[in-house]
Amino acid sequence: MSAFEASEIIEQILRWCDKSSINKCARVSKQWSEIALDLLWHEITDLKALLSPLGVFGYKKTAVSGGGITLLEKPASIRTYELVSQPTNKGWMRLEIHYAPRVRVLRLGPIPEALSRPLDVLCRIRRSSKPLLPNLKTIYYSGLSGKGLMEPLFLFVHEDILEFTLDAREKEPYVDATQIVLEGIHLRMPQLKKLDITVGSDSRYFSSINEVMRNLPSLESVTTSASTDLVALFSFFVTLKNLKTLHITPRYQSNGLVISGMTIFPILGPMKCFRALETLTLFSDYSTASSMLCCMTFPRLESLKILTEREEYPLGLQILLSNIQKSCPNLVRLSLDIESLARSRISQGASRLCVQTTPDLYCVTITNLRPILSISTTFMSFEILYPFRMNLGLNDVEEIASAWPRLKSLNLNAAPLNASLFPTMQRLDLHALLPFARHCPDIEELGIFLNAEYRTLPSESDVDALPSHWPPELAFEAV
Repeated sequence: MSAFEASEIIEQILRWCDKSSINKCARVSKQWSEIALDLLWHEITDLKALLSPLGVFGYKKTAVSGGGITLLEKPASIRTYELVSQPTNKGWMRLEIHYAPRVRVLRLGPIPEALSRPLDVLCRIRRSSKPLLPNLKTIYYSGLSGKGLMEPLFLFVHEDILEFTLDAREKEPYVDATQIVLEGIHLRMPQLKKLDITVGSDSRYFSSINEVMRNLPSLESVTTSASTDLVALFSFFVTLKNLKTLHITPRYQSNGLVISGMTIFPILGPMKCFRALETLTLFSDYSTASSMLCCMTFPRLESLKILTEREEYPLGLQILLSNIQKSCPNLVRLSLDIESLARSRISQGASRLCVQTTPDLYCVTITNLRPILSISTTFMSFEILYPFRMNLGLNDVEEIASAWPRLKSLNLNAAPLNASLFPTMQRLDLHALLPFARHCPDIEELGIFLNAEYRTLPSESDVDALPSHWPPELAFEAV
């Protein structure tokens, strides 16, 4: 066992302290001071803290002129921050030498207008020849102020930034100033490896975002909103040779509703291949995702999550799983989820079905799941959320467990959106746990819908045969 340096021990101790305690520890010794300052300044979430070495801030109230003020009303005023005294060279050198180089992460929300004066001071006195935060690698920025190139964001960006997250959702569907910010991303941060952009629903933004990504050859991770043409979007992403992680998230209107209507058209010519992609999250209905998988391959894909906002059917699920099995031969984790805002709508639609409705058209059976059972034996995780209970029996569960011996996590729709329909379907009981105990020695999480009214317990011989580490973490829903 290797010994830890004293500085490593101190750092690990201080990481668990709050900021007040770290401030006190900084006064213990020179060594403690350096470690404490590294931790305190590693991530900045408050601009006042960043600007504090320049001097002490004070408030200034400015009356707003306007008519119509009665004797009972107080005159309106604007409160702004101002430095109590003029910044000095000594204060600037403290910031530039002792504090700014320690900042690695900058996380800023909407910047209040009250801080505009101190930021203006910073802009005037900074050295234009070097970055303000030279070792900054990650920026999280939300809430643009509508100033375009004059956005405070551009005070901090430089060519060595590696990760950038921008949340620029506005009340209006399109803002010119936001478009200017988007166009400046690849010019100011050409070495980006991770890019996460959330903007409004206007299509003009998406052409700019594509242009940004086209000029960032080092990109390895992208998160962006869904386009209405999925094939056009993926035909572009396949050109990013280093892309390992891709998240296509829902688009939301200003009222919070998800925008649907994603379409797909067949690709002419040879199949496209994502040679480096390892993780994919896709906001799409099953039909669209199936069409996309038919014309693209993902030889290194290990994790796939598909998020739908529509009411899906068993046949569509079966086709989707078949295409996943063909296009993603090395898949390890698969999640089929329902977009959160769509769940109540789908649940309400399901509740309107007649109790006597046949389950064949609505409920998933082992036939629908069977395509994915033949995927790689290294498959480790499967999760599905579906409106109705699954129509599975004990033999079906045995088939699932025996197909995936490396399984660690399984959720077979343990919490369906509507569990009361189709009372004549097969119901699983506690016996359904035994196949996983026999065939899946590494399983850690198991979610399954059981019949709580069934009283028969597994026999003692079955229970005695369970592995010593059984049971795993279990999630049950019962009816």
